[in-house]
Amino acid sequence: MSTITMTIARINPPKPDKKRGTLEGTDGVRIGVFAEKLHLFNVGNTYEIEHTDGEYRNVLSARQVSAPVVSLDAARAAAAPTAAQFQTKEFGWQTHPVDAERMFVCSILNAAITAGRVNLDRKELAETTMMLRGLWNYAFVANGAARQPPRTAQG
Repeated sequence: MSTITMTIARINPPKPDKKRGTLEGTDGVRIGVFAEKLHLFNVGNTYEIEHTDGEYRNVLSARQVSAPVVSLDAARAAAAPTAAQFQTKEFGWQTHPVDAERMFVCSILNAAITAGRVNLDRKELAETTMMLRGLWNYAFVANGAARQPPRTAQG
C-alpha cells in the first residue's frame, strides 16, 4: 500500500463491461478506481490517495487536500450562460447544456431499465448514471461540442 498526491485532470468512468475506471493526474499519472469510489473525486481538486502497489494500482481511499483556486474573472467567465445566449435565429431556443446532459442520462437510463439491462438497485443505478454522465462529458464537453453553436444548413 502506497500514497500519492494527485491533482485530478480527468476522470474516466469504467467502460460498460468493466468495473474499474481511471483517474488521470495533471502530471499524466494514471491510477485505477472502482465505480463505487468515483464519487470521491472532482476534476481540478487535489487528493492524497492511498492505493494498492503493483502493476495495476487501484484507489483504496482518498482525502481531499485542496480545491482549485479560481479567480473572480475566471469564475465569471465560467458562469452559466444567460437565456439570451441560447436563442438562435434558425432554431429558436437551444437546450442549456445542464438540461441536455440530464435529458441524455435520463433517456438512456430509462431505456436500459425498460430493456432489463439495469436493475432498480441503488448501486447499479448509481454506477450506470455515473457512466452515462462520463459518456456525456467525453462526447460533448471534453471535445467542446456542448459550447459550440448548432450548425446551420449553410455552415
